[in-house]
Amino acid sequence: MGKSKIGLRQLVLVPFVVAILILLGLSVFSIYVRDSNELDARAKRRLLGAEQLFNDKIKSYGTLPLAFLELIERKEEFQKSWIDKDRQLLFDQALPIFKDIKSKYEVTHFYFIDSNGACFLRMHKPDRYSDPISHFVLKAAQKSGVSVQGLEVGQLGTLALRKVYPWEINGEVFGYIELGEEVGHIIPKMKDINGSDFILAVEKSCINRAQWEEGLKAMGNPGDWDQFERFVVACGTMPKIPRGIEAGYNANYGVKTKGIFRFSGGGHFYRGGCVPLVDASGRTIGSMFVLLDTTQMERSLWKLFILLILLCMGISSILIAFFYWYLGGIEDRITRDENEIVEAKRFTEETLNTLPDGFYAFDTKGAYLLGNKTLVSITGYNEKELSTMKISDFFSKEDAIRVMKAVDKVMIDGSAKVEADILTKDRRSIPFEFNSSILKDSKGNTLGIAGTARNITERRKIETSLQGKIHDLEVFNKVAVERELKMVELKKQIEELRAQLNKNI
Repeated sequence: MGKSKIGLRQLVLVPFVVAILILLGLSVFSIYVRDSNELDARAKRRLLGAEQLFNDKIKSYGTLPLAFLELIERKEEFQKSWIDKDRQLLFDQALPIFKDIKSKYEVTHFYFIDSNGACFLRMHKPDRYSDPISHFVLKAAQKSGVSVQGLEVGQLGTLALRKVYPWEINGEVFGYIELGEEVGHIIPKMKDINGSDFILAVEKSCINRAQWEEGLKAMGNPGDWDQFERFVVACGTMPKIPRGIEAGYNANYGVKTKGIFRFSGGGHFYRGGCVPLVDASGRTIGSMFVLLDTTQMERSLWKLFILLILLCMGISSILIAFFYWYLGGIEDRITRDENEIVEAKRFTEETLNTLPDGFYAFDTKGAYLLGNKTLVSITGYNEKELSTMKISDFFSKEDAIRVMKAVDKVMIDGSAKVEADILTKDRRSIPFEFNSSILKDSKGNTLGIAGTARNITERRKIETSLQGKIHDLEVFNKVAVERELKMVELKKQIEELRAQLNKNI
């Protein structure tokens, strides 16, 4: 016998492998997504922390050097120099204070501005003066009469925190003192605190290109107006700005919810977000990028991802090998059992086919199940034709009634015997004796009936001949008995005659 065609290994292993690969794949992917989301959450925390830190810096700016401003305001020598418009004397008097607040508070801009808004003296650039100052904080201070502070973008595209303090002399505002700190000095400290890189971008619509390029040239800073489409970089903690920030900027532009975006550049991976930069007038002038360098974490994550994949592949291979071996044993046993069943079936069929009598089996509804070659030969129907026939199809109406009664008896008593004539395919009628028994499976469930059909044609002939001879014998016997009775009667009469003769003698 050949090997089993069940293919148990294929039937079980293929869906098993697919299922385990999907399960392990989902597990690995879920771990990757979980850790990746954790990186996003970390970047989100850094973003929110940076925003709070920057806002706190803006709110608190100007409170520390306030004493110096009040000192200048109240000192008579400063007031006299201011009233006399002695620029050089005022510069000499304020220079120690400027140096002090510059070293302590990193103040980078120090202005004396007249009441009309013209710059009287720039302590940080004393050779530039008399030009109008258009800072919003100055206009706000002129309008309100109180000190005003906030973030502003300068004509050269630089970002600075500014505080303007009205200078009153004898209750009259004679001018304004303005302090400024370039944000570029702030963000390195923010990086030390927050642990992220910062890039401050200014909208191109907020600055003049020519002035911006002039300012870069004057400060000796590199810059490219066309590097990004919508903004220019004012300052940052990164020596080289990755281009991936532009997609994140465009995605978050005008969106209140601060989303996290991912990009790579220069062999590094980053995750970060944008914080809108709002100047003192409430106008959005750009964005502060807060970027978390996740290169090492991403690489570790990928290493973990690959390691988990390899581990899953190893576990899968072991499980597949085990089940391949285990199922192989089962498949071999099934093959042996199947071969034994096939051999038993072949033996049964050959045994049934050697029987001189026809063998049949019908289900409980009387439909044909199987038969041997003798039955095929007897009926003249082939197996295909037989498979469509029922018990009653083999008999005349009269015989079919008796046969079906015998079938009912089999179902009740377990066996029955009946004689009937089979109608063959060519419509010949042949007498048979049917011995039937109930057919059950291993659980005792009734499947139908099975039995043998024996041709009794010769027996019928013998029985007919025997019946004739019995009749002849009965006739002969009757004649012989009548003759014997007559002889007894004659003998009796003779005896009576002899008796009478003896009397007469």
